[in-house]
Amino acid sequence: MLLPKELQKLVAMMKEISFFSGSNADFLEKFNRYAGTDIKANALKRKMNRWRQELKEQGVTYESGKRDNVRAIDISYDPPVDDS
Repeated sequence: MLLPKELQKLVAMMKEISFFSGSNADFLEKFNRYAGTDIKANALKRKMNRWRQELKEQGVTYESGKRDNVRAIDISYDPPVDDS
C-alpha cells in the first residue's frame, strides 16, 4: 500500500533529520518548508494516525501529547530491519 504524498515526504524528511522533539507548530513549520506544502497540523496528524503502522514499517515512529501546556511531538527515524 502506497503512503499518501505528504507522508512519503514525511518519511524522506525523517531519513534526513533522524529525530525531532518539540511543539507541533515547530514541527509543522519544518515539515511544510521541507515538503513545499501548506498542510494544517490537524490534517497531517490525522493522516499520521491513520497510516501509523505503515509509517512504522518505513522506520518512522512518533509519540505526541502535551508538554508544558503545549502540544508536542517526538518523532524519529530508524531504518527498518529487513527480515528476509
